[in-house]
Amino acid sequence: STTTALLFTIACLLTLARLRQPLLFESAEHVGAVKAKPVAARLENGGWLRACLANRPYHFLITPPLWFILTLATALITTFAPAGDYHAPNGSAILHANGKTIIHNTGLRSRSHGRDDAARYLLPELRRHLTRPDAIVLTRKSLRDISALKTLLDAYPATPVYSTVIIPDLPYPVRYCPATNPAGITFSKTNDGCTARFGDVILAAP
Repeated sequence: STTTALLFTIACLLTLARLRQPLLFESAEHVGAVKAKPVAARLENGGWLRACLANRPYHFLITPPLWFILTLATALITTFAPAGDYHAPNGSAILHANGKTIIHNTGLRSRSHGRDDAARYLLPELRRHLTRPDAIVLTRKSLRDISALKTLLDAYPATPVYSTVIIPDLPYPVRYCPATNPAGITFSKTNDGCTARFGDVILAAP
């Protein structure tokens, strides 16, 4: 994430600065000088805190190398941790179950509004975890939920698209409520329409 990258950069710079010149509060002469100052002056410029930290075994907690190690560990965990389900603010989602990944609805794509939900939310999340979708499932027919399908199919052109509603006039092949599919989605036709379940998540209820 941006925050992790920023912290990582700061930690690197602080570590390099420390290698060039040790922190002042680790100097015995500096600590002695701080102790000689009046209490009010030490409190005013933070010298009292530096002196206390320098005389305690836990002063290493504020050293840049420790920040560097912690930030590096955070960055590695954030990048390589197994991807969990992702729910975008627009209502679309990336779901994972049984080793498969699907996209539930795609969001809005509108040139006049300068908006592309798939490019803003879904593609960065997929690329961050080096994941390709096994299927795209559409459970609504509103343009706010399906018009960003073009963005996803441009990025992953071989991805099958399924739906639980009949969507006419789409320029892409969409299979309505298929009996079987390789993505592991369970579709069921009922008198009220089509239902869908992926793992423990109900995509469309009757």
